Formats: sequence, C-alpha cells, structure tokens
Amino acid sequence: MEINKPVTLPPDENDHRFEKFIEQHLHKITQFLIQTGIERDRVAPIACAILDKYKHDSAYLSRTSSLDIYRKTYLFLQNETAISESKSKAKDRFLSLQEDIELHEAIQQLSLKERAVLALSFFHLQKNDSISKIIQEEPEEILLIQKHGIRSLKELLAEKDQFELSDDQLLTSLEFLRKSYASVPKPSVRTVIGQVREQVPQNESLIKKKRFRWTGIAGTLIVFLIVLIYSFSFINEKESTESSSNAGSSPELSEEKLNELTIEFDEKLALLSSALGLTDEETRSLEFVKQAESQLVHFQSFNQMDESPENKQEVIENFDEYKKHILLELSTPLEMFFSYAELVTEYGEDGSLEKSDFLTQVLHYRLTEVQRIYTEKLNHKQDNTGDLIGLIRENGFEVHYDNQQSAYVVQPGGDVLEETIASLHPVYREYLHTAFSFPYVENNKMTVPYEEVPLTLLKMEDFLKDMSAGEVERMMVYDQLAMEYSQLLNHFIFGSSSEPLFDNGRLKKEVKTVWEKIMDERNPQEYQFAGAVYDQYNLLAQKDFKQAGTVTKQVTTSYTPQWFEQSEEVSGFAIPLEGELSERFTEFQQDNSEETTKDLTATEVVLFYLHAVFIGDANAIYTLMSEEPGLPSRDDFVKETSEALRSSQQNSTITDIFVESSTPEGSIVRILFENGGTRTIELVEQGNGLKIKFDEKNPLQ
Repeated sequence: MEINKPVTLPPDENDHRFEKFIEQHLHKITQFLIQTGIERDRVAPIACAILDKYKHDSAYLSRTSSLDIYRKTYLFLQNETAISESKSKAKDRFLSLQEDIELHEAIQQLSLKERAVLALSFFHLQKNDSISKIIQEEPEEILLIQKHGIRSLKELLAEKDQFELSDDQLLTSLEFLRKSYASVPKPSVRTVIGQVREQVPQNESLIKKKRFRWTGIAGTLIVFLIVLIYSFSFINEKESTESSSNAGSSPELSEEKLNELTIEFDEKLALLSSALGLTDEETRSLEFVKQAESQLVHFQSFNQMDESPENKQEVIENFDEYKKHILLELSTPLEMFFSYAELVTEYGEDGSLEKSDFLTQVLHYRLTEVQRIYTEKLNHKQDNTGDLIGLIRENGFEVHYDNQQSAYVVQPGGDVLEETIASLHPVYREYLHTAFSFPYVENNKMTVPYEEVPLTLLKMEDFLKDMSAGEVERMMVYDQLAMEYSQLLNHFIFGSSSEPLFDNGRLKKEVKTVWEKIMDERNPQEYQFAGAVYDQYNLLAQKDFKQAGTVTKQVTTSYTPQWFEQSEEVSGFAIPLEGELSERFTEFQQDNSEETTKDLTATEVVLFYLHAVFIGDANAIYTLMSEEPGLPSRDDFVKETSEALRSSQQNSTITDIFVESSTPEGSIVRILFENGGTRTIELVEQGNGLKIKFDEKNPLQ
C-alpha cells in the first residue's frame, strides 16, 4: 500500500459526502488509535480499514455519529489480538516532552479496556454514559475502570519517579498530554480516500506492515519537522506517480544518491565547524548535529532495511526533501533562525507572539548547545583565545571574564544577535538574554537555592504575564516556562518527600524567614506566587506551624499552557450517590460500625458524609464524626440535627473533589460543585481510619 500515492477519484455521487465524512472523523480515529497504543506507522492503514466499512452506504454516512466511529474503532482493536496487546514502544518517539513520553508509556501498560476508557474520558472528553455505549459496559462499571486505571497509572509513575502524583497533578499531566497528542500529524484526507477507494487489504496484512521510521530533531521541534515532512511528501505529485509506477518489487536508493548525501553532509559539517570555530569532534557533540547524523546513518543502511516495497518507494520518492532537511540541520543557530523565519507561515506576522515563540524555541535550542561548547572550550587553556572570542561574538554571543569565578562566561547577546532577532516580539528578545537554567525541579528536588526561589519566580511570572496574550494552541516557550514555574512554585510552598519544609513537626526557620520576607515586601495580589505563599502561611499559622509531613495540594495558577482546558467530567460524582458507592454506603448503614469505615479514603469518607446529610441519616453522620470535646451522645446528636438535616436535602453534582492537604494527623478535602459553590471539610486520623472533625459550633460542617 502506498501511503502517499495520489489517486484520481471515480465520478461517484457519494465522493463529496464521503470526503466530508472522512474530514469529520479521521482525526478522532487516528488519535484514538495512537492513544490506545497503536504505533504511528500502522495508524493510517488501520484507519482506512475502519472507514472502508462506510464507503458504499450514503444513508449511513449521514446518520453516523462520533459514538459509532469510536465504537467501530474499539471493536477493531478488541477483535485483533495483535493490536489489542500492542504496547507503544519507547523508540516510537512522537512526543517531545519527557513528562508526556513517560505518561504515554505508563498508559500503554494498562489493559486495552482501561486504555480506551481513559483515552475517551480525558483525551476525547466523552461522558461516562457515552463511553458505556462505546465499550458496552454499564456506566457504573466505566467509573470503576476509570478509578482503577488512574490508581494504576499513579502507581506506575511512582515506581519510576519515586514520587506519587496527587489526583490534581495527574489530571493536569493528562491535559498536557491530550494537547501533545493533538499536535501529532494525521494522514492526509485525500490519501486515506485514495486508499479506501483502492480496496484496502485485509486487516491481518495491515497489522504486519512496518514503515520506515523518520525521527525528527530533538526536543520540542520534532512535531514541527514531522509536519514539514508530511507536507513535502505531496510536492510534485505527477512525478511521484510516474516514479511509483516504474518502481520494482524491491526498490532501492541508488548508490550514487547515497554517496552524494554522504559527501554533501561532510562538506556541510566542515563548513559548520569552520563557522563556529569548533573542531570536528566538538561539532559532532552538538545535539542537533547528532540528530542529523542519525538520519544519515538511517539512509546509509536503507537498502538493507526490512521494509515493504511500498514504504521504501515512498521514501525514495521524497528523498530529495529528506536530504534537504538533514543538511538544513547543519546550520549555525543564526542561519537556522533565518531559514525557519522564511518557512514558517502559519504562526502569524513578524513580531507576533505566536511566531516569536516558535522562532525563539528554534534559536534557543541551538544557542544553548553551542553556548555549552564555547564555555567549555574557552575555559581550557589555548593559544588562539582572541580569535575564538571573535567567532563567538559573530555567532550571537557576548563574552566576559568573571574574576570571582576565574572563568569566561558566554551568554547570548551582542550586536549580531540583536540584528538577527529584531523581528521578534520584545518580550521574546528579552527572554533570549535571560539565563533560565531549566529544569528547576529535578528528581523531586529544587535546583535553585531556597532563598533564591522568590526572585526566580518573580522573573518567570513577569515573562508569563507578557507572553500569555498569544492565541495559538501550542506556544512552546510559554508552555515550558509555565510548567517550570508551576513545578518550582509547588515545591517552594509545599516541599516534597525529598525536601520537607518541616523539622520535628515545625516549619523550618529558613522557610519561615523567606516566606515572611515575601509578605513584607510584596503585595500578595500583585504576584500570584506571593499570594499563594500568603495563603499557605495563614493556613499553617492557624495550626501554630505544628503540621508535620508533606502536603499534597497543588497550586493552580493562571499561567498554564494556552491549550489547557478543564475536562467537563472530572470525577462524575453526584449527591445522592449512585452505583457502587451507593451500594457500599448501604452496607455501611446496616451496622454503622467503625469496622465498615476503616478502609475508606479521605474522598470516600467525605462522599459518604455528604450522602448521609442528603438522605437525613443522622446515625450514619454520627459514626463518621471524630470524638472531640463537646460531641454529644448519639441519641442527643440525632435529636439536635434532625431539623437541620431536613433543610439540607438538595441534589448536587460535584465537578471536582480532591485532598488539598494531607498529614499523619488528617486531611483537608475541598469540594467544587457544578453550581459554582465550594466546600472544605477537615478530617482527622482516629481509631482505625479517617473521621470528619466534629465542630461543636457547626455540627454538620
């Protein structure tokens, strides 16, 4: 099957309707396949096999819903053993951020049903009633699958990172991953139409196919390069068709073309070394050169690869464009900036936030690599230091000697760089001159001294304020800065298991000193990080700083990636309870003993409590209450609360419920309701489990 072979469609009255049908549903299918573990080289043919079922039924085209598309895709996965057991391999790296890659790989370790339910819930934002129709399970069972899948994900990630995410943190990570999936290019609509029209081979042969792998440059630019490669594959369709028709059963790249590529690669590499003032070995150590070199190696062994003739033919037809991009990688950072500035058209005008963000990422990635080599090279004694400094300045850097460190310092800057980036938005020009040393949180520890964190957060927040007016989905510099800011802020305020803020149950002196300094000098309303510190300080002050352990709450700021959206269905709980939780509550009601509550989580205790209030069961409420001074007898409690309970009965839907903080002594649970209301309930560890803390002034919290 030729993935990119151009096809002339037959004059069928259903053509236009079928094309619109594919345009509407192709992205859903390809996304669902990738998210459930299908490798990208098999996505297009599998999508064709699914869509093939619709091509002859014009009435079916008009009445088919998204649910039907998801259902047929899931059935396809379910009925094919080789696919349903697929685990997307690490080498199929179509995601650029390490956090996305780890989460994707963890999801692929779940069962097919769990992968499908989580994908539909978090990446396609389907409600449980809809998912139950797709998966053919009861809504209550879907909820259980979700909960088990989430719990398994947290355990898998904790095994790798030695740090368990809170539900809130995992939700945020899933939202990030959802939009990263959306950036993965889908097959061309016309390509898929052509394949379907040509009578797609049987599914078994599709499963066995394996395509030539094209890996883009490192870092977050990988997605952009793949898009370019996809687009270039449609250039000169007429010539491609002729080449394809003349191809043999086992096409090969000519030795002449391979030799030309190798020679031109070496020549371009030598020019790059000369332009940067580096040795061949130093130049080859640059990450963007390594990526280009790995593609050269792929092509040099291309004829020996075990690939289908169709896939080999596709690569041969587009060889000149692949070659062009390999050689383009062997450019200095400033040369690459100008090349991309001309190529990029979908990011708006020069000076826009969107285009500036993209070009800054392109330039910053390379400048950082070259800066590293220059710093190492300058600080090793050599005779031609003066000549090298001249070249360094020509390539967009400033150089000065730091007497305190007894070392040369190399930073982006100077007249050459200023002229190059003159077309960027001012905030991005300033960003390129700012020395952010990411990552700021690594291995669950901050890489910044604690007393330096406030100024770092302040600097990051100033940039985020100015960058956040961008309107495109994917602003890579902004997204990375927002994630680094969020991680650093949360570690600064709440600490971690590796860096606790408490010592023997009291807030560490250095932590308290830094926090109080922030509140003295900053208006908490002006900077979000200062406001978050202020809130946490007041919360701890109410407990006289005797809270011990680590806190699992996560600060939510307005500085999140542009594409961050809250899922419509976060947890799906409603009061009164339904399904399995309702059944468990009924069991609890039968004897009202502590034995039935000892294994409940903090969230479940609160849900039981809210349900008991709704149905007016004062006995159940009393069992859930902690023993505190002022707690009346059970009979007196029932009498005293009966009237209040009658006025408390109203249905409510919970949009989110999470443990805001957790210590060995208890937890604080926050509930967000669909009507916009919020509620905070405190629990204490008592006896065999968690109890609602009894408050004599407010018995029903």
